[in-house]
Amino acid sequence: MTVPTNQQKFLANTHNKSRFISMLSEKLKAADIFVKQANNDADVLIIETALEKFNTNITIVVGEDVDLLIILTARAPTDRIIYFLKPVKAQIETKMCSSQSLTSYPKCQAHIIFLHAITG
Repeated sequence: MTVPTNQQKFLANTHNKSRFISMLSEKLKAADIFVKQANNDADVLIIETALEKFNTNITIVVGEDVDLLIILTARAPTDRIIYFLKPVKAQIETKMCSSQSLTSYPKCQAHIIFLHAITG
């Protein structure tokens, strides 16, 4: 399907966005890929799902929002390593962090959500 408009205009229409999400979900499920749709802000759901699906395989959360890394750092058990990958734009180095990035600062993990909230 070819869309005769740019991505921003297409997704600004809530009907288009809903149909696109439904079509994408169906295609992913057909390819036997786990799909979970958030009703509101997806950040917490993304991290909870990563923790829920974590097993002996390497788990990587991919996203542009630093809130994902903050929630991951705060919620991941210390015995698990889950990686956060921030996609790159042209000429910018790939950034990868882990849920154990702050293990050198044990008190920081307990307070990182508060610190992020007050510093923005």
